[in-house]
Amino acid sequence: MQMNEEVTRTRIIRNNKIEEKFPINYDAIQELAENAEKLFDIIFSPQWSRFKAGESKYEYVKFVAFEEVLFKFFIGIVSDLLYEDMFEEVKVQFLAYRLLFNLISNNNTKIHIEILNNCKDTNKAWELFNRIEYLINNFETEILLSDMENTENV
Repeated sequence: MQMNEEVTRTRIIRNNKIEEKFPINYDAIQELAENAEKLFDIIFSPQWSRFKAGESKYEYVKFVAFEEVLFKFFIGIVSDLLYEDMFEEVKVQFLAYRLLFNLISNNNTKIHIEILNNCKDTNKAWELFNRIEYLINNFETEILLSDMENTENV
């Protein structure tokens, strides 16, 4: 065995063995994925109950849109890290997820407010959401470990 072989670190994120092959903060990625999954678990039951009770289908559609964006941060990111070999593609995917997240939670849309306020544990839901939002919108400083050009406007 050669002594200068490079060893790639691995970690488990959502029961998947991920190679730490890109210059990103894997602790932050893991936190983001775990928090997105926890938030989904908190918001699912009350929204499903409201839909089954016959409340507005449009309200449920908004929930499904929010849910799909959360999926991107606990399923999509893990999948990207598992199967993507090009770092540029991983960055582009994350920026696309960030754009979707901001489309549903910006000052005009605010889909998330009613969803989070209808949870049994509203404080926990908002705590998770705020941390997720912070990590997503501070990608360049919290997740990326290298300089990144032209991502501030995405």
